[in-house]
Amino acid sequence: MFRSLQLTVEGEQVLASAHTILEQLKPLEDRLSPQKRPLRIRMHVSLAVRWLLPKLSDF
Repeated sequence: MFRSLQLTVEGEQVLASAHTILEQLKPLEDRLSPQKRPLRIRMHVSLAVRWLLPKLSDF
């Protein structure tokens, strides 16, 4: 049995923004990593703990 997932209106907006941001980063990634290594985006630990982690459960 599979569970389905449906985003809220706000979740759809976040997803659309994330897709846009990642698409905008693609040319930068291509210029910065001629060896085709993955682009890594780092986040300060306190930002991850205070902002990101609490929001992940909403997804």
